[in-house]
Amino acid sequence: MTVARGAIALMSFAVVASGCRSSTATGPAKSPPDQGADVSPDVSPDVSPDVSPDASLVATRDELPNVRIRLRLRSGAPALPERMVEQTIWLRGSRFRIRDEAGRELYEILGDVTAPRGLGLPARTMEEIMDRRSAARRPPAGVTEVFGDLATDAGRVVPPRAPAWDKPAHELAPLARQVLAGDRAAGLTRTAAVTQLSRPATEYRGVVEVEEDGARRSNAVVRVIDPPFLLLDDVRDTTSADHFYVREVVALDVGVVTDADVSPPP
Repeated sequence: MTVARGAIALMSFAVVASGCRSSTATGPAKSPPDQGADVSPDVSPDVSPDVSPDASLVATRDELPNVRIRLRLRSGAPALPERMVEQTIWLRGSRFRIRDEAGRELYEILGDVTAPRGLGLPARTMEEIMDRRSAARRPPAGVTEVFGDLATDAGRVVPPRAPAWDKPAHELAPLARQVLAGDRAAGLTRTAAVTQLSRPATEYRGVVEVEEDGARRSNAVVRVIDPPFLLLDDVRDTTSADHFYVREVVALDVGVVTDADVSPPP
């Protein structure tokens, strides 16, 4: 009877899914996301903080700040186990490198960043659900490395158990830019001045309407920004406490990335 009920739950979810400075922190991100941050309530919600970044942080569209970032990704969805993955990201000028510690395939790594709902790559079929459940139980086979140079549009993917292959850097760039704030505060309300990773930052909150598979849905969003960095991106389905995606910077080192760090293997 227990097995049958589990199978029915998985099938139901598949149907729903198909339609629907150096700084270090330790420990996984917790909910609510502002816990652990020092909050100053006397912040006007309409005024952006003055920012005077040093030269190593200034970036144009095709130039990235010089920084090494440790990123923790935590996600959950109905019928799927909660999963935590860590990545290290190196940025320098036009070049970048991403190391996915879980050794996931590129489609999943990139899909987590580009999925329109902002809740990671959805598992839409029974096969995808079972694959996610299996991946959560087994140890990683190695790491997946992604390299790119926006100046030449040369990119390279190095899987843990397969030959390296090339892909245009502009198609890989969302992986590098996931830690940059850009316009990610748009549509949100500035709620507090906080301290994150011993850095002064600003917290933004709001409910964001998104369109997925032709339907309007809403996410509760919390973002902590220290320009140009997005230190925390916490996105939760307003209709399901089990459906969330949290992207948290747990270590950030500015000005330490060398050419060797962002050069792909021969």
